[in-house]
Amino acid sequence: MTSYNLFTSEEDSLISGNCDLITDTFDNSTVNTSGLITQALHSLNPFSHIELFKPEILNGLDSKTILRKGMDLGMSYELKGTFVALSISLQTQDDESTSNFNELDNFKYKELIFYAGFILEASRRFHIVLSGAEEMAIVLLIADNLREEVLMRIKSDNITLATTSYSAKSIALKTILAKLSYHPKALYTDFDLSGADIQSVKESHHGLRDRNGTGASLAIASRDSITNQELLDALELIVYMA
Repeated sequence: MTSYNLFTSEEDSLISGNCDLITDTFDNSTVNTSGLITQALHSLNPFSHIELFKPEILNGLDSKTILRKGMDLGMSYELKGTFVALSISLQTQDDESTSNFNELDNFKYKELIFYAGFILEASRRFHIVLSGAEEMAIVLLIADNLREEVLMRIKSDNITLATTSYSAKSIALKTILAKLSYHPKALYTDFDLSGADIQSVKESHHGLRDRNGTGASLAIASRDSITNQELLDALELIVYMA
């Protein structure tokens, strides 16, 4: 299993160290394959800390208040490991790719604003891996577009976007990233599900979407020389034990 630079397709790797995970979905009952990959990685190489964020706390708040709450978390978050992986389960209707703001309903957009606020402040303190595809690229774009309003910009050398090989093919993803005022580090990992014994897992091979921490988990597994088969075995064990 190998990770590659999204723009050059050359071998590349995640930074070293232990990883905290901030996510809005981490549940042992997770049934989608993407979520199971993160569960499998955690069983082999546990996250140093898992922080579960509940988007419901944003209900009824205006965008400026939500941005401030995100920035406050970025300033106050107590890092347990070396860096943080940020993952959200945001998805559009019918599970299509999130390619632009117009595809998002008002609440989902506010959730992205919260995470944009978080990375504006947190990137000044530690490295952040955004685990996802178009939706995480939009978080970066929102934060970048806010730089003049908040008189602050992302510390871009503390940002990595990590995704799956399937999501890496997205033209929309690269289009959004090209709109940034800086060139972000972005990775994808060639994890392969085609050798799975469980048919439902095997059938996910050609459409492995990035959600629930998948991109970051795969990048960590690749960096730490966890083989494709080892991760696949751990994933299928979770399914068998469910």
